[in-house]
Amino acid sequence: MAEIRNVILLAPNGKTEHQLCRNTIVAMGDLKRYGRIDPAFPYDAPITMTLRISEGRLHIALSGENDEELQTFILSMTPYRRIIRDYYMMIDSHEQAIIAGAHHSKLEAIDMGRRGLHNDGANLLRDRLSGKIGIDHDTARNFFSLLCCLGAETGLAGGRHERV
Repeated sequence: MAEIRNVILLAPNGKTEHQLCRNTIVAMGDLKRYGRIDPAFPYDAPITMTLRISEGRLHIALSGENDEELQTFILSMTPYRRIIRDYYMMIDSHEQAIIAGAHHSKLEAIDMGRRGLHNDGANLLRDRLSGKIGIDHDTARNFFSLLCCLGAETGLAGGRHERV
């Protein structure tokens, strides 16, 4: 297992990770503190992950301690479109329910649905990376948070939530 030393997000519009969405900073911090990956190649030193979305594909570049490129994986974003769109719809629903003064139980139900979608996205990510990079559930959830932020920047959230 290799620890994640750093995570770099390359937004298509040149925004930095601090300009993307508020979940980005938390997810990146958690990945740097607790994130571990198990690459399909022998490597046990800290790894930097660079993430970007280009032409509907997620690019995951892994580099080593001296910034040597280790491997790059490219995944289609198509399987994530619905989950990311629905995830942001749940966030919208939660915000609207708060504004409308909804009962605590309704807010909890919406939040449970959002967490379920987050888990679905994390599980899909783990499945699609199987054989390339092994990641635990918590790392996959943080990774999916970053994917959602990048996805929102590329229009996968239905054009909403450029800065959540």
